[in-house]
Amino acid sequence: MLKNIYKFGLMCLAVAIAACTPETPTSPYFTIEEGQMNYSVGYEKVAKADSRTFTVRSNKSWEIVGVDQYDWLKPFPSRGEGDGRFYFVIDENITLEEREAVYTLVIDGKEYPTAITVTQATRGEFVEVSQKSFTVLAAESKVGLKVKTNVDVNYRVISDNSGANGSWISFPKTAEMDPDSLYIKVTESTQKPPRTAMIAIYMEGKNTVADTVTLMQIGNQELYGFPAKWTFKGKQNDERFITGWQTLNSVPSDEGLGSFKFVTVEPTNDKYVRTVGSTGDPYLNGAWPGDYWLYEVPAIIPANTMFQITFAGRVSDTGHKFWCLEYLDGTEWLPVGTLLTTSEPGTGVSYTHTMQNVDQTISGSFKVRNPMTTLQIRYRCAANWTAGNATTPSAALSARNGGSARMTGRTDVPLEIKILDTNAGDEAVLEMSAYHVALEGAAGSQGSIKIKSSESWTLTTTATWFEISQTQGNANVQATVTVKANSANTTGSLRKANITLKSGLTTKTIEVIQGSAGGGSTEPDTPSEPEQPSEDLHVEWLFSAAAMSAYSGTFAETPPVTAAGDGGRVVNSNVSGYHGSGTIKYYQVDKSSLNILNEEAPSRNVGTSGHPFVYGAWPGDYWLFEITDGKEYPAGTKLNITFITRVSATGQKYWKLEYWDGQEWKPTEALKSVEINGATVQYNFTPTKETSNTKVDFTWTLAKACTTMKFRYSCVANCAYDGVAYDGLNKGTCRIAGAAGTSPVFKVVK
Repeated sequence: MLKNIYKFGLMCLAVAIAACTPETPTSPYFTIEEGQMNYSVGYEKVAKADSRTFTVRSNKSWEIVGVDQYDWLKPFPSRGEGDGRFYFVIDENITLEEREAVYTLVIDGKEYPTAITVTQATRGEFVEVSQKSFTVLAAESKVGLKVKTNVDVNYRVISDNSGANGSWISFPKTAEMDPDSLYIKVTESTQKPPRTAMIAIYMEGKNTVADTVTLMQIGNQELYGFPAKWTFKGKQNDERFITGWQTLNSVPSDEGLGSFKFVTVEPTNDKYVRTVGSTGDPYLNGAWPGDYWLYEVPAIIPANTMFQITFAGRVSDTGHKFWCLEYLDGTEWLPVGTLLTTSEPGTGVSYTHTMQNVDQTISGSFKVRNPMTTLQIRYRCAANWTAGNATTPSAALSARNGGSARMTGRTDVPLEIKILDTNAGDEAVLEMSAYHVALEGAAGSQGSIKIKSSESWTLTTTATWFEISQTQGNANVQATVTVKANSANTTGSLRKANITLKSGLTTKTIEVIQGSAGGGSTEPDTPSEPEQPSEDLHVEWLFSAAAMSAYSGTFAETPPVTAAGDGGRVVNSNVSGYHGSGTIKYYQVDKSSLNILNEEAPSRNVGTSGHPFVYGAWPGDYWLFEITDGKEYPAGTKLNITFITRVSATGQKYWKLEYWDGQEWKPTEALKSVEINGATVQYNFTPTKETSNTKVDFTWTLAKACTTMKFRYSCVANCAYDGVAYDGLNKGTCRIAGAAGTSPVFKVVK
């Protein structure tokens, strides 16, 4: 009442002053253009972006002063000189009453008869917990959750799957505990699977549930909860999914025990928004370097467990291009797959994947060396550099924007985390005398191979017509394994079977072939071993110092060689045990009219580490991979190629990667444009220079049936890494690099 009388008095005084005081140019004046001095808001917090702005017109200094001391709102700025603007920052009202604040104005040090009244509504009775669900370990534990409320509450277990009627959960209270927290004590679990319970929060004196908390306790069974799988298609109207992503930022898996969220490491702005797309895709706007998707699976995980994660995703043209897939091993985040580097944004960036405005499958496997109770994998934005498109180049941003990043709702590529192996070793370095064993047709005939591996190994087979002298071996110890035929081959034709060699993370196939015993055999006819099903196309190269001489004989040549074409030089696939054959060739344009700056350019060569490389690359030159097993693969077949490459410091910078889809050449990524020497050049690849390699890992689908699969890697511009064009051919190199585990691999995926 007193406040209202005070406001009425101020308004009367304002009218009196306005009527009796003549206005002069030097008289102080103060007006607020909006006119209305009463401002009402809801109970929610009012930040700058949501607050009403008051426009001040004045020729003197002014200040906004509260009639009382208010700790729930403040004007900003509270003072000014001349014309200006101000607004109110208002805290959330969690009380049970409406509240009001009155501010007067002081003009040039004197109180001015104008009042501003701010009224905020009450929220009413409410209960809100800081976390709707959480997970604890199998051991006895105690956890605390913040409970935001304006009434007295109590708790009880309302549902429980443990068979113990919730007796494993209690709510301890002591004087030193925070009165605004819910403390939950959980007894030790002796069962293998996890157990769950739902805890209800009631307002005292009422029987209705105000809020709930779901608790899960991990069982004592190792690796319980895998595989964890999420499907997104059709989830756009799923209230549980929408709430989990948009409100709680925690989406539980459809199968298994996983959850994912998006973590921001820098302050966000109003551009940062999480939402669900029309197809069910979880996506967000306003990602920033350092932010990451976080995928978690709570489980008891022993050391040396091998996992795989797969999902599909994309970014918008104004979203970020470079991302890094990582897993937490102990206290260290490690890359899933090969860590690549680029200087495209102007500074050195480490990443594992590049993203564009097209669906891309992200997949990788890794081994954790430390035991843990939660598997954590993240997909981190690695650089402030947009994806761009064919007409808009990539660029840096000054702040979070509306660019999006999403996991796509494809039915064929769900988000999935699964176990590949337990007690897993590393990728093996194998020394094999052969990947096949030939036996005579008679019973008792023998053949042998020598095996040495950097990891322990095993041999297995489903065949029964031969026996293996040794089925396992130790790391770094050479063994001679004998294969002996148990019976004669009386089928009249060759019979074949496979032995599977598994060493650490490496798996290879050894083929066993037995000739026919001939028509004169006196042994009774026996059913022949069924033919093994034909394998899909899979070709590998192994570049090593040992293979250098063989590759030199087929690829190296004496410089300079200026004629167009491949010069008949080839690098043939050399890893046996797979299906099909492949070639790598380097085609060049006619260089006879070009100035040769160095005596050794141009030519094809092989390095001491077995890497095929070329001197004097020029626009129009290209590497060509061709692979076939003589079989026609239908439209819809998925193919994959992986290899690593680099150029020297004086090599050409801009290249293009393309694949043959059965009817035409297509770029692996959207082409970008750059001005070089006054001409527009389109490219989609810049290999790393000097000693660091860039990995190419690309999967595509045949649009038309095809027998010979092709992939090419073309030089598109005469431009060095420093932007200078060459007057002729120099000794700059471009190579296809690799060693055991990183040399080129081509295969049919599906």
